[in-house]
Amino acid sequence: MILGGIQGTCEKELLHDKEHKAEHEREHQIMDALVERLEVELPEPMVDLEVENQIYNMEKPDAGTGAFRWSNICSFTGQTMSALQESMKESATKSIKIRLAFRRSN
Repeated sequence: MILGGIQGTCEKELLHDKEHKAEHEREHQIMDALVERLEVELPEPMVDLEVENQIYNMEKPDAGTGAFRWSNICSFTGQTMSALQESMKESATKSIKIRLAFRRSN
């Protein structure tokens, strides 16, 4: 009886996770389509600032523990901070475009 209850709970959780993942994937597809349709040229300083904000926001929660530092990531990956920042520009551009698209629609 106990195993059947555990199995039922696990199946419900797995189904919920699968539905949540599918919903999340649909949201990403919508956002990607929105960004693709938005024709706007972003100034490089705006993108650079967004990269810096993303770095700051990722470090902020763990600043007291030192558990997450970009210098550690750079050491681990063998990338320089500049290369890491460059690799983040695409996601920064996408973030800005999504915010701009929602501002336009209001």
